[in-house]
Amino acid sequence: MMKYRQCAKINLGLKIVNKREDGYHNLKSVFIPVGIYDKLIFKRAKKNIIVKCKGIKQEDNLIYKTARLLKEERSVLRGVKIIVKKKIPFAAGLGGGSADAAATIKMLNEFWETGLNEEDMYEFASKIGSDVPFFIYNKTAVVEGRGEIVKPIDTKISFYVIIIKPSFGLETKKIYQNFSFKSGQENNIERVIQGVKEQNFDMISKNIVNDLESGVLYDANKYNCIVNMKKDLLESGAIASLMSGSGSCTFGIYPTKKAAKNAKKQLIKKKYKRHQIYIAEAGKGIFE
Repeated sequence: MMKYRQCAKINLGLKIVNKREDGYHNLKSVFIPVGIYDKLIFKRAKKNIIVKCKGIKQEDNLIYKTARLLKEERSVLRGVKIIVKKKIPFAAGLGGGSADAAATIKMLNEFWETGLNEEDMYEFASKIGSDVPFFIYNKTAVVEGRGEIVKPIDTKISFYVIIIKPSFGLETKKIYQNFSFKSGQENNIERVIQGVKEQNFDMISKNIVNDLESGVLYDANKYNCIVNMKKDLLESGAIASLMSGSGSCTFGIYPTKKAAKNAKKQLIKKKYKRHQIYIAEAGKGIFE
């Protein structure tokens, strides 16, 4: 038996560069790992792949699809039973599914002795999904293309976040379909990247924009909820607030754990439930 804790991510800014001929979009974003974890347990099985994860059918689970493809490509004869204990919320913009797929690649490479090096795992991850390659590295990085181009940033930046998960999720496909370049927001993602490298929170807070927030406008109630969450986080003392990825989670940045804890108390008094609020470290010191 083998165990692994896999962290989530947030997007410190996200710029949509253009729409590709294949219908997808090229993006540029800063991905930073955050200390919210799923726990994956790998057990021996004779031939079959069995994935147990509450709330997701096995055939729909990216973990199952990843394991099945790896088994086929590497001609593995053994099976595996994977038990997943979810802490990263679904449909949240935190990369939970992609993170677990990357963890599956890394752990099955060892469990099944498939002999993949890091570059091999990265290339295999690109076949699974857009954000999966990032989680092979699990380090703060500039991510481009569809998410398959990962350029780690040499930085020691570290801070705390409060992440709020609303009662609804958002479908990535739908957000991209409704995204508009006419949002009116100037996106200075290069300044955000510079701010991360220099650990300059003032530069980050003045420039972070997520272009995909405009993709939520198809549903006025959900869009207003995102706007209000950002406002409440800022009022609680966050130095910046943004929707992560394609949503629906929204996060606020705090310089210390104490500041984040105080903010959580304010948010609970205001209207939010405890189970909606996550406090996590972002950046260094959280990798497994």
